[in-house]
Amino acid sequence: MNMLTRSERLKIAIKGYEFLSPVAIESLGLTVLGKKKFDPWLPEERRSGVIFSHVPKSAGTSIVKALFDSKSRHVPILRYAAYDKTLFENSFKFTVVRNPWARIFSAYNYLYGVVGKGGKYPDWRWADYYLSGTPSFESFVLKLQDISYQKKVMKYIRFRSQCDWISIPGRGLVMDYVGRFERVDEDFEEACHIGKITPHALPHLRKGTGSEYRNAYSSKMAGVVAELYKKDIQTFDYHF
Repeated sequence: MNMLTRSERLKIAIKGYEFLSPVAIESLGLTVLGKKKFDPWLPEERRSGVIFSHVPKSAGTSIVKALFDSKSRHVPILRYAAYDKTLFENSFKFTVVRNPWARIFSAYNYLYGVVGKGGKYPDWRWADYYLSGTPSFESFVLKLQDISYQKKVMKYIRFRSQCDWISIPGRGLVMDYVGRFERVDEDFEEACHIGKITPHALPHLRKGTGSEYRNAYSSKMAGVVAELYKKDIQTFDYHF
């Protein structure tokens, strides 16, 4: 089994605190660690005054490619506010969210698909360590009832609550526009209109399995996921 390095385990732990820190503490941390190294803005984001917060497994790769012609990365919106408050407040901020039952199904399929491939990347090593014992989506979801395992999985970026990515402690959601994965083309067009962004054709990168996620669930499994993502479900009014 490929193991996560000590450095990778530390990064995951630090990332967990980043979602929970007040802006002032996050700003201090960035200063201590070296702000330039942790600059959240892509050059085109800074130039255009547009922030796209990429929630993992929610079509963000395609949007970042369309808007900024860049590789995507996952940065909590909190870091933008802590890094440069003025630029943050003056930027148009938007994101895309996804049905939590579909999103966790997609994340599991993506990560389990790299189990046993040699651990070349951190995602692969994480999957080897945490998913090799759950060879089916059902076994994975039911194992999430184990609180110890659940805490470890839910801290990982692919499974973390969507609200965590686009909220600031003490302020809540700070997006100017929230689109939906389920109607991403239309909502991306609307975001461009609201944000006064030059319209772009949206490529469809990293397509999913095409499977109907509901077929993968029993009623018990659906209930487990509903509890895990209660905040996302309530905030964005999603239903199984």
